[in-house]
Amino acid sequence: MAPSVVWTYFKKVDNGKKVKCLKCSKELCFNKSTSALLTHLETVHRLKLNKQNKRKREDTAADSDPDDPSSTSQDNDTPSASTGNASGDHSAPASPALNSPPAKSRSHTSASAVSPGPMDRCLSTSASFSAGGHRDVTVTNALVFMIAKDDMPLSTTSREGFRFFCNKLQPLYKLPSVPTITKKGEMTYEELRPKFAAEIAAVQSITLTADIWTSQAMKSHLGVTCHYPKGKDMISVELCAKPLDTRSTIPHLRTALRDVCTTWGIKDEAIIAFVTDGGANIKGAVREEFGVLKHVTCFAHQLNGIGQAAIGLHTTTVPSEAGAVPRDIPDNEDDLDDDDVQGDGSGSLKDLIIRTKKIVRFIRTSTIATAELLALQKEKGTPEHLCLKLKQEVRTRWNSAYEMLERFLQLADEISRVLLKCQRDRGTKARPPNMLNGEELEALTEVKELMKPLNEVTREISSEKTTTLSKCIPLVHAMQDKIRQFMAVTPVGFNLQQALLNLIGKSFSGIENLRPYAAATLLDPRFKRAAFSSPAAVASIVSHIGKLVAEEIASDSRSIQEELTAAAVETPAESIWSEFDQRVRDSAVDASQDAAGGLPIEFRQYLNRPACSRKENIFVLWGQLKAEYPHVYKVAMRFVPALGTSVPSERLFSHAGLISTKLRNRLSGNHFGPAGILKELRQQVFHGYVILFLIYNSPQPVSSWLS
Repeated sequence: MAPSVVWTYFKKVDNGKKVKCLKCSKELCFNKSTSALLTHLETVHRLKLNKQNKRKREDTAADSDPDDPSSTSQDNDTPSASTGNASGDHSAPASPALNSPPAKSRSHTSASAVSPGPMDRCLSTSASFSAGGHRDVTVTNALVFMIAKDDMPLSTTSREGFRFFCNKLQPLYKLPSVPTITKKGEMTYEELRPKFAAEIAAVQSITLTADIWTSQAMKSHLGVTCHYPKGKDMISVELCAKPLDTRSTIPHLRTALRDVCTTWGIKDEAIIAFVTDGGANIKGAVREEFGVLKHVTCFAHQLNGIGQAAIGLHTTTVPSEAGAVPRDIPDNEDDLDDDDVQGDGSGSLKDLIIRTKKIVRFIRTSTIATAELLALQKEKGTPEHLCLKLKQEVRTRWNSAYEMLERFLQLADEISRVLLKCQRDRGTKARPPNMLNGEELEALTEVKELMKPLNEVTREISSEKTTTLSKCIPLVHAMQDKIRQFMAVTPVGFNLQQALLNLIGKSFSGIENLRPYAAATLLDPRFKRAAFSSPAAVASIVSHIGKLVAEEIASDSRSIQEELTAAAVETPAESIWSEFDQRVRDSAVDASQDAAGGLPIEFRQYLNRPACSRKENIFVLWGQLKAEYPHVYKVAMRFVPALGTSVPSERLFSHAGLISTKLRNRLSGNHFGPAGILKELRQQVFHGYVILFLIYNSPQPVSSWLS
């Protein structure tokens, strides 16, 4: 007869005198009756089993196992000893799920065991949800991650709806209080920060970017980010959003920047570039504290200034260069369209853009006009989720005028019909502005095409995943060539073309003579000397880099000489190798020098090598060239990994604007920076945090933390 189903959860030990529970490993006395075993399963594990439930034999002999105690039995409740096992120790299956009978066999059973449900499993492990339990720690860390990642207020755990949801999800979990969540976030940050600092301090080439921002609570913060190569990628780390309690003067900013570098263990010799915008205070602080040669003015800010000056729409200084001002200005035309910016009706570029802004404002603020614009696009077969909306020009956002004109011209036909219908509709509260005529639309088309190179360069240069400083010189020349080749027909287009060429020439006329830009470009295998237009600038930077490469070679030669000298001391003078070793020592210094040209042979070979494809990854290229040009590689890593913009620090404040919202404006300065850093971490950090710091306390590479 088939053995009892109770043997799915027990196995005999001690020669059959005892049985061991496979769920809790508890040993029970056994005297040929399974009643005590059933009672144990029902009271301890809450499993309801039928005493009459027996597992039948398999239908075929192929499915039976002579070593399985379930294959033979003596009575209903007590399995008989296997003939092949004299000790009578019958091992039960380790898990019912892994050793359950086939579907056909299960279908013939008279009854089945009731599987434990989710609540039964939770009750069996209720201790894990107590304070300090495994599940309690895991869920609390996940809660901290959710609050940091999704920009939720710290008071989330005290909200009625959230508490109700968590109670229904898991009644055993006790939600932590606001102070507990705050303390947990602080502990997570303090435990993770040294791991960041340890890896950052070991980096040899770091680019820093800095910017100043004011939150909704009117508190100024200094944001600093660092960027360095790791493998074939650029790693970006947000170091801080440091509160500024004093005026943003040069001395105060110098102290703040130095404190950031000291905190993270960043040495001056590891900083290859420090990028800021054109603000006099932040620029002066970097130049005085870290040196003029290490400061790089944000290339994207310069492009933005050129575009604004060429259009002539806003005569005031761009706020990002004026100092600490709020960046979270809403996209609301009542706030964005300044009363002092008015058209003069002269047909100039400024007048055309202002008239375009008024049309855009009317449609965006009119429910009827917006609905009509949407309906006209649907008539053309455009799905609703792909229908376009007009964009408004904003003085604080780069290239917003270009984006407004591009979208306006794309929807010009629909806009004309919308305005015409609104003019005929007497129920419209505000009189719609007149649509631009054909000549004016042609002029705006030329303006858009002339502004397009600036937009493309801004997008190209604003990346923080690739190096950008080496691209600045070739992008300037490419932008000039593209604008110069454009054939303008309208007076507005011709005047804008001349204005752009003059402004670009004025702003970037000496960029080839700036050492950080020139060195990064020359040492980029994709550009080299082909990116320059001035032979004098090329000769100057080639000479400078040649000296640096020669210094690296000389340093290695001295090391070789020291090794050879040490070996010579151990070699007797009468040795057959003594004269050969002396010749090697004498030739070590001049082995890699080109006496005729004055440049190291290695560097000359690098310059004569054909340029690589522009689309290749620069770090992959140098990984391939490192063995061939080892000394040039060392010099290249001082310049090539640099960024050309401070956009990453402004992206930091874009995140900060989400962190410091109306629901989170009570965050103190001490918690504001850590909240921004924790926001950028992936889920694995918070899960790994429990393991790393509560169990193993082992380090984790920064590269696996960043998103």
